[in-house]
Amino acid sequence: MSYGEIMVHIEVQKTTLATWCRDIALTREQQTSIMARTGSRASIPRDTNRRRRHEIDGIQRRAAEEAADLIHDPFWVAGVVLYWAEGAKTRNHLSMANSDPAALRLFIAWLRRFGGPALEFVIQLHLHEGNDEAAARAHWQRI
Repeated sequence: MSYGEIMVHIEVQKTTLATWCRDIALTREQQTSIMARTGSRASIPRDTNRRRRHEIDGIQRRAAEEAADLIHDPFWVAGVVLYWAEGAKTRNHLSMANSDPAALRLFIAWLRRFGGPALEFVIQLHLHEGNDEAAARAHWQRI
């Protein structure tokens, strides 16, 4: 069925429907059947994300190949586990929230080794009301 035909039976936005159906590849026979019913190629769902999915598949394949070698490196495994447990990925950076100096040192060393050449580190100090900011800054500067 075309998206329009499906939307007669299910109240859903076309973009949502396209997302749900993005992995469905129609056969020639199915495409011909839709064209015969609707009189238009425009009614045939298109694979608009094929190039991006192909790119993601390549990234995943290369990562799996790298991981097959790195899985035997205890330092790599420790950093991955630490990031998995304490890390966060946002739009433009990796981050980790933790107050254990050893964990923070490990994460920074891991990023320097496996994260790429031009890393910048930003440290944020989150304090609660009543905390001594000057003492906290001095503590973390020492560490």
